[in-house]
Amino acid sequence: MTDQAASYTDRSLVWKAPDTDLSIKEESMLSSIHPSPQRRVRWNQCTALAPSVTTVLAVSVALTAACAPADAPRAADAAFEFDLPNWSEQVTLREGWLERRHEMLLPMMRQYDIDMWITVNEEFHDDPLTEYIAPPRPYTGNRDIFVFIDTGEELRSVAITGYSEVNLKRFFESPDEPRPASQVLPELYAIYSPQRIALNMDGRKGMTRSLTYATYGYLSDIMGPEATSRFVSAADLIEEYLDTRIPEELEAYRNLVHLTEVIAKRALSDEVIEPGVTTIGDVRRW
Repeated sequence: MTDQAASYTDRSLVWKAPDTDLSIKEESMLSSIHPSPQRRVRWNQCTALAPSVTTVLAVSVALTAACAPADAPRAADAAFEFDLPNWSEQVTLREGWLERRHEMLLPMMRQYDIDMWITVNEEFHDDPLTEYIAPPRPYTGNRDIFVFIDTGEELRSVAITGYSEVNLKRFFESPDEPRPASQVLPELYAIYSPQRIALNMDGRKGMTRSLTYATYGYLSDIMGPEATSRFVSAADLIEEYLDTRIPEELEAYRNLVHLTEVIAKRALSDEVIEPGVTTIGDVRRW
């Protein structure tokens, strides 16, 4: 391997936590996903996980490259069998988690003094949060808007979409004949008079500042100057929501971490690497 590749491999070794099944408790490993050190370890008040099945695999491939020597026995790895879910199976699995995740949201909104949270998904320019607060399916309604409101008694979840989507009805108020946001948002504001309206803007990570300039202006125009004066950043709420995982996710995560370790061991063994010749790019392409 080149010096660059060797250095990369050496740095990768720190991600492996000895004598544990999961090697994901290091703060630095999660720093590329979630920015808040004080909330690093959460597991619905337990252990933090990466945000989705597919992201887990991608992040773990990059960060858990703690492999055994080239001649290490591979019997345990060979015995591990796990079928990576296809896209449809992943959607079904994640939709099964979504109701539980919505149950966490009201206490979090109150913790950060948020009365209304608005996420806007742009057609062909998806908000990265959409797949974690709504069914992870394509949305093509120009601007599809997801609103969470603390009514004082419960969480009200409203989807304002360009087209009716049957799966949304499991998690949001979503009429068969959608009404425009220019009608629905002012009505919600008039009913609840939220003092703090959180938008996905500002913050230190892209996940917390995905709202476009044009859509900020659109929300301001349709909701009016009083509501605009109550716009605040949803950054802390977003970090809390993404950093907190539910126990139902552990089995899928454990399988993917194990699968990733098997892949990493093979990628960094003599099956792939020829000392002095193989580059990082060669390993990535493998």
